[in-house]
Amino acid sequence: MAAYISFQPTDYFNTKLYAGTGAIQSITGVGFGPDFSWFKSRTSVASHQLIDTVRGNSSSIVSSSAAAAIDPTGDGFTSLDADGYTFNAAGGGGNVNANTQDFVGWNWKAGTTSGLSGGTITPSAYSINTTSGFSIIKYTGNNTVGASIPHGLGAIPELILVKKIDGIANWMVYYQNGNAGNTKYLHLNTTVATTSGTQVWSSTTPTSTLFYVGSDANSNGDGEDFIAYCFTPIKGYSCFANWTGAGGTHPFMYCGFEPAFVMSKNMESAKSWLIYDNKRPGYNETNLNLDSDNDAIEASANPCDFTSQGFKVRTTTGELNAAGAPTLFMAFAAQPFVSSNSIPNTAR
Repeated sequence: MAAYISFQPTDYFNTKLYAGTGAIQSITGVGFGPDFSWFKSRTSVASHQLIDTVRGNSSSIVSSSAAAAIDPTGDGFTSLDADGYTFNAAGGGGNVNANTQDFVGWNWKAGTTSGLSGGTITPSAYSINTTSGFSIIKYTGNNTVGASIPHGLGAIPELILVKKIDGIANWMVYYQNGNAGNTKYLHLNTTVATTSGTQVWSSTTPTSTLFYVGSDANSNGDGEDFIAYCFTPIKGYSCFANWTGAGGTHPFMYCGFEPAFVMSKNMESAKSWLIYDNKRPGYNETNLNLDSDNDAIEASANPCDFTSQGFKVRTTTGELNAAGAPTLFMAFAAQPFVSSNSIPNTAR
């Protein structure tokens, strides 16, 4: 039985739990130097904080907000490090290090920062990992229909998250599966259902080298700076797809691996984005979730099971299992179903 991947998923994605102190502290144990870290307090109402090495330690954006990037150093964050991150006491630790609060950090590794070319918009900075199918692309918009931007993945991206950095704008989410004509998009920062518009992605399918934007100010405002997180699936490590809610029964989503992270969104209704991982207590059947579109503490109203091959919804709520509703998900592996030693992963 051939292995799906020859690397360990934790080489490129890992979840880190830690306790805030409100004082200077360094968190280690991520397993690599993160190029993209997404922080959220589990136990207090506090903003998500998203930081990457392309924008640098002084630039944080919020998944639940349309606001421009801010400097997070005055709110408890200091730096992304070789095996984790460092926090400070500013603002009482704020949204990343408040005393007595529990936090989660979701972390991705990218890496390559040279050699990218092509497209009508040249990225001003980037970090790319073709092995894990992930790239971070910073670019300046030109408000031109059909503008093309290189992503460096060498394969067609199936999910792209775009945020304007230097001004107010909704997060724009591109997804491939079920996006006929490439006119549809979601907002990571809101519960709004799928919307159609020809100028967000210029109605053009991404290629193995480029993705496209049009004249929409949220994805290509003239002279505005943007960050794009681009993902292509790697068999045994990542999966980007959707399912149709079953209502009274509990659907199973095959990923080809035991998940370490799942984020989902009902595309048809005004429902929250739900984020699950394999480190926070509560799974299975009471899997705790956080919502990308709000600042609430973690909750257990939408349970699902992580299994050796995917995940199974354990609810009939509209967020996860509304009858007939298409639901988007992105997932990253804890273990591939078949590992590098050709031994299938065992069931939970």
